[in-house]
Amino acid sequence: MGGVAFLIILLPFIVGSIIDMIFMAANQKAIEEAVENAKKQAVSMKREGEKRLNAKIQSFMENNPL
Repeated sequence: MGGVAFLIILLPFIVGSIIDMIFMAANQKAIEEAVENAKKQAVSMKREGEKRLNAKIQSFMENNPL
């Protein structure tokens, strides 16, 4: 009888741990998606910056011939 009572007392902690693991897995997926989106945005910003820089270089070269 003592063993059953002990298991009944531990049951909420076991169930809570299982629920916590499920939420952590879902949260990890959301974090990975956010990181992937941030990487894509960084690549896009880098390309846009390179285009602007090249346009400014081209403009400078046209306005200042050697």
